[in-house]
Amino acid sequence: MNRLNNKYPNRVAFITGGADGLGLCLAEELARLGWTIGMTDIDEGKLYHAAARIQQLGGTPRVYHFDVADANAYQRAAEDFLQEFTWIDLLVNNAGVGDASYFEDYSLENWEWMVGVNQMGVVHGIHFFMRKMRMQRSGHIVIISSAAAFSNMPAMSAYNCTKAAVLALGETLRKEVQSLGIGVTVALPLFFRTNIAQYARGPKELTHLAHRFVNSSNLTPQKVARRLLNGISKNEFLVYGNLPSRLLHLSKRLFPNTVSNIMQFLHKNSDVWKEYLIKKENESDS
Repeated sequence: MNRLNNKYPNRVAFITGGADGLGLCLAEELARLGWTIGMTDIDEGKLYHAAARIQQLGGTPRVYHFDVADANAYQRAAEDFLQEFTWIDLLVNNAGVGDASYFEDYSLENWEWMVGVNQMGVVHGIHFFMRKMRMQRSGHIVIISSAAAFSNMPAMSAYNCTKAAVLALGETLRKEVQSLGIGVTVALPLFFRTNIAQYARGPKELTHLAHRFVNSSNLTPQKVARRLLNGISKNEFLVYGNLPSRLLHLSKRLFPNTVSNIMQFLHKNSDVWKEYLIKKENESDS
């Protein structure tokens, strides 16, 4: 972690979705190193509780209560933050929502919500902080994507699309800003214990399954946070969080059809898929 402080001696970060989960764990790690941290979330109560925790650990927190999908609110927060601290070292685009639903059951309203938070929220953050980083000729953009960006599991089309979009955005940006002294890192973790599905709008059965996957994981947000900050200090582009995610990505690149067929087989033989088909049959008969 000392390498991170040496790289960014001003120690100023802005983290979206910072009230709990990975965002809070990242803020806690940085607070122990004496960083100033702008923290955003839509849960105001949790946000102020998290800020108190950051202050106890030695950080300097500033809280901003807004939805990252709201461009005007994001712009006001970014401007206020830069006016007060005049610098930005790390921009962590962490805020996100998770959901599970088969495509035909997911409304356009839900698609707009998912894209607004997971994709446009990232675009907004980079848009409002990029100019300052360019002027500084330093800084690091962090995008929290997911293994969903390349695994493309069934019943997760909206989530998969947004995570693939921000992965592509990160890869594009890295090429564009490298010569400006700006780094870009994209995190691609598999399921880890977090509250990503707390605002889910999809069917209860699939939401319950998603919670089961998350809660059964032995990967904690603390482990992901430490691995990510270490990767940022080395200017790594992709940070996987654990070995299974890295192996899955490699397998998908080398044997895309095989991996896709295996996932399709597992899905078609799952109880959730069978229950879904029965439900659809009953709906068509009624």
